[in-house]
Parts: sequence; structure tokens; C-alpha cells
Amino acid sequence: MTKSNHEMSGDDDPLRSAELFLGRWKRRALILGALLATCVISTIPFLAGHSLHQYAEPTARILIWMSMILLPLFLGSAALTFNGWLYRRNVKKVLNKYGSDLNK
Repeated sequence: MTKSNHEMSGDDDPLRSAELFLGRWKRRALILGALLATCVISTIPFLAGHSLHQYAEPTARILIWMSMILLPLFLGSAALTFNGWLYRRNVKKVLNKYGSDLNK
């Protein structure tokens, strides 16, 4: 019989695990959002009428593909961050209503 991830971590505090989950995904969403914004903004100099337009074909195509890959990753991490925030909020409500002795 195998133990679940929760049992193997040894973390019985639901609020702490919710905060760890939220912190991880918040960091990932911020990093992916910054990378996405950087890729999108870096395509501007390759548009028509700008100084680097002559090099647009190989470089801008790579930046656009990277943006297309980063967008769903960012949206997924943002959704998981939002769900983690909702879960932490609900755990706090339950702990405030019933106390912290739920496991006993």
C-alpha cells in the first residue's frame, strides 16, 4: 500500500500546505508573466518602420513562437494561483469556524 503525497510530506497543517502551494504557483505565474511580457515587448523593434525590421524574419518569428508557448503556460499558472488563493481562503474560513483541531 502506498502513501499519498500528503502523507509522505508529513505536513498535517492544511493552512501551511495551502500557503506553500500558493507561494510556489504565485512565483511561477510572476516569472512566466515577466517572460511573456518581455517576449511580446521585444517584438516591437522588428515591426515595419522600425530599425530592426530587416532582421524580422528569423528573430521575430522565434519571439512570436516563444510568446505563443508562454501564453498558455502563464494562463495555467495564473489559474492555479487563483485556485490556490481560493483554497487557502476557504481553509482559513473552516479553521476559524471549527478551530484548528480538525485532525483529532
